[in-house]
Amino acid sequence: MRTLGRSGALALLALGMLFWAGNWVVGRALREAFDPVALTFWRWLVAAAVLAPFALPQLAGKGEAIRRHAGLLAVLALFGVVLFQAMVYHGLRSTTAVNGVLLNSSAPLFILLCAWALDRERARLQQVLGMLVSFAGIGVILARGEFARLLELRFQAGDAWILVAMPVWGVYSVLLKRLPRELGGTVLLFVLSAIGVAMLAPLVAIDALRAPAQWPSAEAAAGVLYVGLFASVGGFICWNLGVRVVGANTAGFMLHLLPAFATVLAILLLGESFRAFLDGNLPQLAGEKPRLSDWTDHLSTAFPEVRLKSFLEMRGADGGRWGRICALPALWVGLLYDQTTLDAAWDRVKHWSIEEREALRHAAPRLALDAPVPGGGTMRTSA
Repeated sequence: MRTLGRSGALALLALGMLFWAGNWVVGRALREAFDPVALTFWRWLVAAAVLAPFALPQLAGKGEAIRRHAGLLAVLALFGVVLFQAMVYHGLRSTTAVNGVLLNSSAPLFILLCAWALDRERARLQQVLGMLVSFAGIGVILARGEFARLLELRFQAGDAWILVAMPVWGVYSVLLKRLPRELGGTVLLFVLSAIGVAMLAPLVAIDALRAPAQWPSAEAAAGVLYVGLFASVGGFICWNLGVRVVGANTAGFMLHLLPAFATVLAILLLGESFRAFLDGNLPQLAGEKPRLSDWTDHLSTAFPEVRLKSFLEMRGADGGRWGRICALPALWVGLLYDQTTLDAAWDRVKHWSIEEREALRHAAPRLALDAPVPGGGTMRTSA
């Protein structure tokens, strides 16, 4: 870790964000297969089992340091392993993975606040400005570019759980720097995993007594292995090492990579069909079905060659010299409001068959004024 530079630390943090993005998607996918507390327990049990062969030999000689910081380790396990993860999984039961990671983007704010409250560490101006720009970007995404849509947003109960989990993560990230460097990497993650599993075990046991346990499906078991190996072991090692080098405030801004990674994964792995929208089963729009007004909005963004409307639409030019742009509307007005001109134009084309008109429509984009017209000649000679 001593040879890990700033660039390497940022690269590790980015890799950790990718691992954690998968955790949000998998957590959403497993919402019916596992209770939030049970999923958190099995996740960290897998992590502890995987880490044990590597961490146990490194624990030799560190017993005194662990005992000296036992209270801090217990708090870190409670906040980072137990509370934060269980609250996120609980939230994902009633909100989408995309919503969850967008709300997760508020974590840098809470990290800054926790750093000030616990360590009196003040944020730099660049950090505050970067955070505000990031929040503005999230707002644009949520509003789809229209500010009025922010007033129409509806939040689920799961969104509140995830939002409350953010200061929990802020406390964990800030307290992480108080540990001595000898308790880092694999050793730290193993100790936190073991403490977290010990805290969660009584809750899982009580729940098992109330309801008989069921064997998970192969897909659910694979999901647990993912969150145990990649989201827990890989993601937390990347985060812990990165925070120790660049600090919690700087590392917090890497959390804004989560929405990008998780949104892509959610679309690829949890994509909803249009049929679900027709049936009102989209999680993002619970109970909402398409209405005629949606179709009207859609028509306003479609630009085919012919659109059915109750009025005649006059199109202008998108580019060119200023004089020609202004002259085009005048030309259209002169053509469309002069009956003599309209009658003469109709006399030229009224004998054309549908097939001949269709052939000219396809030829004009390719040949321009050289496109042949029915009866002989070209568009150029006819004009």
